[in-house]
Amino acid sequence: MLAAIPASLSTTVVKFIRNTIGFKGTLVSDDICMGALHGEIVNKYPEYLEANLILEKYPKTVTTDMLSNEDLQKLTDYGIVKDRYDNIGLKNFLARFPELKAEFIKSLAKIAKQIITIDNNYIALHCSGDIDEMKGICGIDITTLPAN
Repeated sequence: MLAAIPASLSTTVVKFIRNTIGFKGTLVSDDICMGALHGEIVNKYPEYLEANLILEKYPKTVTTDMLSNEDLQKLTDYGIVKDRYDNIGLKNFLARFPELKAEFIKSLAKIAKQIITIDNNYIALHCSGDIDEMKGICGIDITTLPAN
């Protein structure tokens, strides 16, 4: 998070996704588990509803480390927090993930190269923990590497 609020609540980011990219669907965020909300989410639920954003509910042990049970229940009641696998679109994406991953990794490498070309003083660190994605950021062709 580079600003005072997470990107998922940034009107600039949401407007870019909605207006520039033209995406009208539901946005899904992992802000709970990434710690981007710092316990303030219950007070921000109107902004999440306006942005049509859903927060994924990860396994209980992870989610309750970030939110109290009471706050988690409030957000579930508001329809903002949903179980990670309730969304049929997400299920379809996960089914196609292996075929999409290679294209995603290529896009990471392309974006990283464009950013470095624009300004080589900054580089964004991709922190998913996926070694193939990290190799993609570095421009390593993962198809030539042995499987992990």
